[in-house]
Amino acid sequence: MVVVSGSCAVYLSLSTAYAVNWAYAFSLQVWVSVWLSSAVVAYRAAWRKQFRLHEAWMTRSYVVLVAFVIGALIFRLPKVAALGNFAEISPSIFWFSWSVPLYVYELFRASAAKL
Repeated sequence: MVVVSGSCAVYLSLSTAYAVNWAYAFSLQVWVSVWLSSAVVAYRAAWRKQFRLHEAWMTRSYVVLVAFVIGALIFRLPKVAALGNFAEISPSIFWFSWSVPLYVYELFRASAAKL
């Protein structure tokens, strides 16, 4: 599933996204790169039977994947929509959508490790 959806996301980031603007395309390219690279690291860890490392990286991959949904939902908030059009606010929303959830996950993981 990651290969199919990741391929579609890469295609969109390299083609259609430039119709909006270069900042949107670049943000989407970085987003997809982070998602796919974390999935590859997780897969390699599983292949090497390093299942704790696999779990940690798959969780990161899912957090970044969920960012696509978070980003779509944030765009629907009236206060966010009032900030400007899609082309103007999309790069900021993209960075917020994956960096904040990933940061929250890392904080949760660090606090759980102390218990």
